[in-house]
Amino acid sequence: MIKLRNLAGTALALAALLAACAGQNVPIDAEPSVVDYTVVYDGQPQTPEITFDPPGAEIGAEVVITPEDGPPLESGTWPTDAGVYAVVVRASAEQGGREAEGTLTITPRPVSVVPSADQAKAVGDADPELTFAASGLVLEHELSGALEREPGEVVGSYAFELGSLDGGPNYAVSLAADAPSFAIVTAVLGDGAISVSGTSVVYDGLAQDVMVVFDPPAAGADAVVSYEGLAAGVLPVDAGTYPFEVVAGPGYDGSVSGELVIAARPVSVLPAAGQSKAFDELDPVFVYVPSGLVGDDTLSGALERASGEVVGSYDFSLGTLAGGPNYDVSLAADAPSFAIVTAVLGDGAISVSGTSVVYDGSPLGAVITFDPPAAGVGAVVTYAGFEAGVLPVDAGSYPFAVVAGPGYDGSVSGTFVIEARPVSVVPTAGQSKVFDEADPVFAFDASGLVGSDQLSGALERELGEDVGSYAFTLGSLEAGSNYAVALAADAPSFMIQAVVLGDGAISVSGTSVVYDGSPLGAVIAF
Repeated sequence: MIKLRNLAGTALALAALLAACAGQNVPIDAEPSVVDYTVVYDGQPQTPEITFDPPGAEIGAEVVITPEDGPPLESGTWPTDAGVYAVVVRASAEQGGREAEGTLTITPRPVSVVPSADQAKAVGDADPELTFAASGLVLEHELSGALEREPGEVVGSYAFELGSLDGGPNYAVSLAADAPSFAIVTAVLGDGAISVSGTSVVYDGLAQDVMVVFDPPAAGADAVVSYEGLAAGVLPVDAGTYPFEVVAGPGYDGSVSGELVIAARPVSVLPAAGQSKAFDELDPVFVYVPSGLVGDDTLSGALERASGEVVGSYDFSLGTLAGGPNYDVSLAADAPSFAIVTAVLGDGAISVSGTSVVYDGSPLGAVITFDPPAAGVGAVVTYAGFEAGVLPVDAGSYPFAVVAGPGYDGSVSGTFVIEARPVSVVPTAGQSKVFDEADPVFAFDASGLVGSDQLSGALERELGEDVGSYAFTLGSLEAGSNYAVALAADAPSFMIQAVVLGDGAISVSGTSVVYDGSPLGAVIAF
């Protein structure tokens, strides 16, 4: 039996076969056979295992080798590449022409890929070119394509994968069982990699957050900004200062801290124009328009004004107006003023009484009543001939004018009369004289004088010197224009009494005369 196997080349193999068979007598009707054979690809041509019975019958035999997915190989060509080949051996006609079939299988050669150890990158970096060592390749063959790894970009370990690594159909490429892993490690951010802006804003009723820019931008993915005093993920809304810390996202080592300042929002309060009241009325509720409030926010408290109740203009003040810590409330620069205007008094608001009085030596004036009473505060009463506020004392008739006090528009006028004060003169009773005496100084009592006022002049009596009663008269008695002096109705009289002569006070002589034709009488001497 002769085997055809592992011959280096087709031409050389046939020549050797013919030389071996020279001089042999090949029997007719030889029986060829093909042994199914499997071999691992090694880059060399592979020959099938063929036997003939009887041996030597292979002279002139035909061998046809056909791959599974292609046409037969050229005659005398042995397969090299991995694959399954159908082998048909046909004896020569001289040897009976019988055929035999079999299979030659060339399996892909195992290649083990071992990635280089300690291959890694920082988060955010591009993958490096992955390196490896391959064992099992022959004839200086190389793998094509590239080693790859499991997908993912977070910190961790990633198994290598063959990726596009390929050795062609002649190689069965696989990762080594003990292949190391690829590592993605935390990326340490440098100075300035995290920049923060928008750290000073004005309250607007919305949640506020600083603006953070990362370099690289990927460092901001899932980054955390936390504010002191607030739960994680909660942003500040109200005015205030909020310390904060920015921590880069997973896979990045970097943080910055600072303060977010939410300033109180300016609110301008503009009082409504034309607000006023009449003097002595109560203040109305002051009306205003605020600008700058957000959402449904409102001011609490009340607008006020400068103190004072006299007619004039008064600046508004914020009073108790407040918007809480989120607002900085102020009056508008062009805020109008509040006005207190003069109150016009109606008819009868000023009433005057006591316009006729009797002199009493003191300053006197009419009685003036105001409705409302406040209209009399600071009111001015002027009497003709006197300065404002000065009252007349002496009897007389005084035109006057009353002007309501500050804040009120109203006046009345009239005449105030101080009548002369009655003075009653009562002569002292029992005043008399003896006939032919001189009148004494008449004595009297006067009632009605006030203060230190006195009468001047003298009391007198009716004329006459005969014995009898004589009524007293005022004579030159007077107290000036402030008094109306009169004798008392029951004033006594002045008496002139007869003289009572003593003995011998009357002597008579010539009681005897001679007629002489003329009237004659006695001579009487007193």
